[in-house]
Amino acid sequence: MRKVSRRTATRPEILYGGEVRVAKASLADHYRLDPQERARRRPPLSSKNWTSAEVRLALTEVFWSKCAYCETPLDYADDGYVSHHRPLSNAAGVPEQSSVASPDYYSWFAYEWENLFLSCVACNRAKRNLFPVRGPRAHLRSTWAEAEASEDALLINPCQVEPRKHMRFCPDGTVVGVDEVGNVTVNILDLNRSDLIRARARRFRECLAWLWQGRIDDERLAGFRSALSEEAPFCGAMRIGPASLS
Repeated sequence: MRKVSRRTATRPEILYGGEVRVAKASLADHYRLDPQERARRRPPLSSKNWTSAEVRLALTEVFWSKCAYCETPLDYADDGYVSHHRPLSNAAGVPEQSSVASPDYYSWFAYEWENLFLSCVACNRAKRNLFPVRGPRAHLRSTWAEAEASEDALLINPCQVEPRKHMRFCPDGTVVGVDEVGNVTVNILDLNRSDLIRARARRFRECLAWLWQGRIDDERLAGFRSALSEEAPFCGAMRIGPASLS
């Protein structure tokens, strides 16, 4: 995991066009219902906007064709999901905290550009509807900025939070949290899956080989820096390491 800037791509037009304005108006009507009546209905959502090729292409640019969470390289045609960081409904904590779901959260962020991530199949499956916070959740229909400011989220948003503050990646490929946020994020996303451990360990060996084999010259330094570049697989893990490699 590494911090990512969304400024590498602009918000796709399909997320703020007339169709989405109508969809958001329907969502606003849904949230105006009496809570008991609202509980009997599903939020009116249309996935065709956030699953469009336009959105996927923009997210591919933002996340350098890798999973936003685990950095697994993704093939544009076949791999990965357009995933919602804050879930579409029934947001839940973790058992150690509270597994009680909040049914009204967070459908109103369905079309929010900042809530859309490129995710591998495994991270998307592991994450499900989990979004634990310390304390209360944001007010219903708050803005994205208000939710980010008011909620004490325990799941790292790699577009907002520097992961190196909360986790360390070891040369054997494992990742450990250094605080509650790191531990919860590792557990929710199952970041110590066996395939990830093997892939990160292999990258550590390849990365360090540039420095360990023979005299350090310009070519070796260039290779080492390339292994830490944004497009390189698991570059965030390599940069963070047990102690920063960069």
